[in-house]
Amino acid sequence: MLVANRDRGVHVDPEMPASLAALKRQEARPLRLIVGLPDGIQKEYVARVDQILAASLRTIAEEVRFLFETQILPDCERRQRI
Repeated sequence: MLVANRDRGVHVDPEMPASLAALKRQEARPLRLIVGLPDGIQKEYVARVDQILAASLRTIAEEVRFLFETQILPDCERRQRI
């Protein structure tokens, strides 16, 4: 519930910023990075919105797992012994 329904549900929200609405519809422009390589050539990398969102969710999930294993479970185990 901490992050649920933060954008006021699935109904149309007239107060939703246009940038968030585009992101939710996956109509936002992709992320483009142009990197200069040591040989002087430039390489362009492109990530679609769905790729960025998926990577963000995986990162958040890993952070939650790490926190759970390193802090929450040990704290519960300590409290159980008391």
